[in-house]
Amino acid sequence: MVIGWSSSFFYRRSREPPSIPEANESLRYYKGEWIPQEHIPEMVETGDLVLFTSAPSLTGKGIGSAAVRLGTFSAYDHVGLVLKTPEGDTRLIEALAEGVSVSAWHHFAEQGWHKDYCRIVLRRLNWPARGRRGHLGERLEEFADAVNGKKYGLNLCGLICGGTLRNWNDPARTYFCSEIVAEGYKFLGLLPPDSCAARYVPGDFSEGSQLAFPEGVTIGGEFKIAFSGRWEGFEQAANFAIRSF
Repeated sequence: MVIGWSSSFFYRRSREPPSIPEANESLRYYKGEWIPQEHIPEMVETGDLVLFTSAPSLTGKGIGSAAVRLGTFSAYDHVGLVLKTPEGDTRLIEALAEGVSVSAWHHFAEQGWHKDYCRIVLRRLNWPARGRRGHLGERLEEFADAVNGKKYGLNLCGLICGGTLRNWNDPARTYFCSEIVAEGYKFLGLLPPDSCAARYVPGDFSEGSQLAFPEGVTIGGEFKIAFSGRWEGFEQAANFAIRSF
């Protein structure tokens, strides 16, 4: 009875659209915590983070994602790194089951990829070199070109005990999602060069985590990204399912 009532309640809540705030003229700040996804390319820069919570399901992916959240004590099971190219294109560097990919942001809505997730949030990097966006984009684009297509893999030895540091462009190197983000940050000089990228998990990049950034570098709070057809009520229902897993 309780399960049935809860399902009915969250189903009704899922029919209620979220209150998505309007952006100000600069599109840099929003009143509230929602950001319409169509404004993302206009406000992100190289080095920003996008964190994901997979939608609950009894598929292999759904169970695996829940295991990542449970095993890392985090609300997130996936993370990607924003690349703003010198030409102004917005891309996301990710390590997925199919391998490392560098995808245009607009594909998320066009291809319906966002439907695999019940929560997607943005965290914006703040650091003195942020004005050199073109240079940083060129640097990270070099990294992205080199790792694009590499195989996906979770280095358990590296995750648990650190393991041996491997070169980021080692032909035999495989990457987990948070590992590719950490390696990209190392490439930009944002994480210590002697740190083991395999030890990072998605939750390490969430709000409240402590990253060893250089002096003056900070990262902002989490802003939920609103996609058309993805409602706040759906997220609440999914959160209930995640906590009940």
